[in-house]
Amino acid sequence: MNGNIGMRALSALFAVLLVSAGVVPAMACKPLEPGTCTDYSFTGSKGIADDSNIVVSSDELTGDAKNAAIAQALSETAVQRLRDGLLRDGFSLSTEQIQAIKGVTTNESMTVTTTLVTMPFTKEASDEKAFLVFASNELGSEARAFVAHDGLISYLRYDPAVAGLTEDDDGLVCEFCLYAFSKICGFIADSGCTVGCANLCLKPTHPLIMVGCAGACALACDFFVSHGACNWGAESACAGAGLC
Repeated sequence: MNGNIGMRALSALFAVLLVSAGVVPAMACKPLEPGTCTDYSFTGSKGIADDSNIVVSSDELTGDAKNAAIAQALSETAVQRLRDGLLRDGFSLSTEQIQAIKGVTTNESMTVTTTLVTMPFTKEASDEKAFLVFASNELGSEARAFVAHDGLISYLRYDPAVAGLTEDDDGLVCEFCLYAFSKICGFIADSGCTVGCANLCLKPTHPLIMVGCAGACALACDFFVSHGACNWGAESACAGAGLC
């Protein structure tokens, strides 16, 4: 891993998700080969590419199944280090609000079954919030933490090379929020943040891309619900959430 991995993850995410908005990549990017997504850019297109060939089904886990998913996440070194870092920074884990999703994603080349766990953190007497997201499937496992503070977002990962946490570039999170604004506001009233974000973020099959999407979606959805921001318009809502 290196410092560009957050940018690569979100770049690859847009390769999968933005096609339905009439935007296609200017160069080849293969999400299963993260190195090919370096310096990825997008240009407008009238092409007809879409993601209709991707089928996602998901269920929110409860009881023993949920506990098993949380235990799996907490057994990962990256999750442990990210959790410990947030706790040291004064955050508290909102245990009862932990969400666990089991999803199946099928595209033209493969089917993967993903465990997606989102752990919310809050800080007493502060409006700071954080989400630690873990995803695991046949392609591997990844964990990232998104921290919202002072109108800004920090995108954190555990780097085993330095045995510590590293902050990544989150520049494309704004683009994601603007793209997903109407989708998020749509599923807030329908399926809610948990299932809605899962169905959106399980479309790409690679765990690295899923966690980047899920973290941004969780922060955006939480802010939109708390502040009624779906009435503001995409730019104002995403800026208010600290994503732009």
